Amino acid sequence: MPSQQTVVLPEDVERAAVLAGEFLPSDGPLPGAADLADFGDWLMTALATRQDLIPKIRAALESTAALGAREALGTLAATHPTRFAALTTIIAGAYFMHPGVRAALGYPGQVPRRVHSDVDEYASMLETVFDRGDRYRAAPD
Repeated sequence: MPSQQTVVLPEDVERAAVLAGEFLPSDGPLPGAADLADFGDWLMTALATRQDLIPKIRAALESTAALGAREALGTLAATHPTRFAALTTIIAGAYFMHPGVRAALGYPGQVPRRVHSDVDEYASMLETVFDRGDRYRAAPD
């Protein structure tokens, strides 16, 4: 059974999503975290990849549970920078993995691309070097 420190509760995800909405507001063509209906799912995906951050994130959420989002983020940044860093790392990771954000950025994600070979272009430039032959001077003793 996982320890209580590594378990992510639904209320943790909800609270983190609220803080994410304050941390990443909408800006022009980019949606804010609060605008993404399934942001909690992406938070869970990010947490699954960085389980080492869960204890710090849970501590951050518990220590600021009574505060509003803006005050909570300010308090964490000022008094618990490692907790703040853990929380905002997960928020940013979830945000930039979200398909809607990637589409707004014009970033399709990691997709296979055909390699363009420009060997023929370089071969003609190197041909004159090969044609002239070796040119070197012996190094002094």
